[in-house]
Amino acid sequence: MERKFLLVLAISALLLAIVPWVSADTCGVYIYDLDAHDDGRITFRINNTGDIDADITYRVYVGLSEIDSVDNLTLDAGEGADRMAGYTFLYGTYQIRVEAFSDCGSWDLKEMAYALLEPMPKVCSEPPGIEGDTRCDRDAGFVLECRDGSWIYYGKDEGCRSKCYPYCEGEKIMPECRVDIETLDFLDRIIQGNALKLETRIKNTGMGDEIINLKFYVKESLQRDYLLPVLGKGESRTETLYYYPRAGGNDFRLEVIANCSASDSKTGTFLVIEAAAEPEPEPEPEPGPLVTQVKIGPRSLDIPVSKGKTLELDIESSRSQEFTINITGAEEGWLQYPRQLEVEGEKKAYVYITPQKLGTYNLTVTVRGEEESFQEDVSLYVVPREGEKEEEPQDWLSGISRFLAGNRLIIFAITAIVIIVLVVALGARYWAGRGRI
Repeated sequence: MERKFLLVLAISALLLAIVPWVSADTCGVYIYDLDAHDDGRITFRINNTGDIDADITYRVYVGLSEIDSVDNLTLDAGEGADRMAGYTFLYGTYQIRVEAFSDCGSWDLKEMAYALLEPMPKVCSEPPGIEGDTRCDRDAGFVLECRDGSWIYYGKDEGCRSKCYPYCEGEKIMPECRVDIETLDFLDRIIQGNALKLETRIKNTGMGDEIINLKFYVKESLQRDYLLPVLGKGESRTETLYYYPRAGGNDFRLEVIANCSASDSKTGTFLVIEAAAEPEPEPEPEPGPLVTQVKIGPRSLDIPVSKGKTLELDIESSRSQEFTINITGAEEGWLQYPRQLEVEGEKKAYVYITPQKLGTYNLTVTVRGEEESFQEDVSLYVVPREGEKEEEPQDWLSGISRFLAGNRLIIFAITAIVIIVLVVALGARYWAGRGRI
């Protein structure tokens, strides 16, 4: 009988020593594969890396501007979702940022720089040309084509006839090469300090595509010299030129020269008149008064423990100013919000609240501008999650369970000592009884 009792006692002690570890639910959110595309798409993926289902809020920014936001994206534990936002990118450099917040308290942020560069046309040299330009050799009877920055040679049997007929046939025929200045418009009198504006229309009246060199002389001194884009056969182009001259009379000449050596020119005269004394400029009006409004809401929040809700700050300012935001009354790690904010017009800021302990709290929200400060008290009631009850005995028992699970070696040692003491005591009692018999 005593042996059975000792066996039951030993098994019970061992069961106590191997109390299973009770792990708390984990919470996590992760952003990856953030990328921007030339067609205006911003793509990324959000994963719920926790082991509980979560509602996720995310926001997309280009520079300081929020371009997309989604609330309550529901993801199961371990589930991910591909997301996309749209933006019209002009040529330039941009900073892109994506923020994600889980209702269980986790958050993540990813940033990237993106540049959309203006494509550069490919050019050929000796002779000068651009991609797709074709040159017919008038003497040797072959054609050159500008492709990928290099001139490609075509002989009579390699496509010359299809590209440059009839100049690839046996008899060399000189193509007609001509360029004309069709119109030239300008004011012959301008006030000193203003620019002379010349508007001219140039036409390629030859038989082939040509690069046009435009030159502008004042008193036979070259003032402008630049190349125009390729002008196709029969095509016209209008160019506008600005020049700031000196006072007095000025003779000028406008000349255009085609790559085939054809040219045309026109001349003219304009007079620069001294300007009269300018009246004193009127003083600029002083900026209006700085008007600031801040709305904070809601003023009361009921949030289940470890869940999240949002407090909204609606800030309006009649001109640009810096605001600082400070919130007291909550424990560290419960709040996520911008500490500084620049506002011109209207902007909203958000405070993400994820409490971790039951109770009633009073949050004091302070928003300070350059001239005014705004303060609001917000009542925060942290309640148990749905399906849970707030009972002290449960907390006491769970505390003991966590202690036992985290200190298994100590429990095992104490249990072993108790078993040994009991075995020795009962054994001594047994042998003492046999001695009296």
